Amino acid sequence: MEHWRVLIVLGTARFLMVLVTSVMNVSVSRLVEDVDTEVTALQAVITWYAPVMAAFMIIGGVALAGFLVTPHLPTAPGRRPRQPDTGAPAEATGPTR
Repeated sequence: MEHWRVLIVLGTARFLMVLVTSVMNVSVSRLVEDVDTEVTALQAVITWYAPVMAAFMIIGGVALAGFLVTPHLPTAPGRRPRQPDTGAPAEATGPTR
């Protein structure tokens, strides 16, 4: 279920990014009038917005996946989880001579 949660969050984030970019592209003419700037300057802002948001999505996706998925990964079959090192000398477990 954790994988689906990550997929739903990232899919929703991607949808919102596409939606916001589309709204900005549609409203270029109105923004040029309101901000009193040129179309090329506003298009440059919109062009840089997409890769910056994509970078934040990648960083957020990696962080979210690490937070939700990594603690729940099972160990390999037939293998016990690794115990923390206590610094004490290991006891001999094999035959002695």
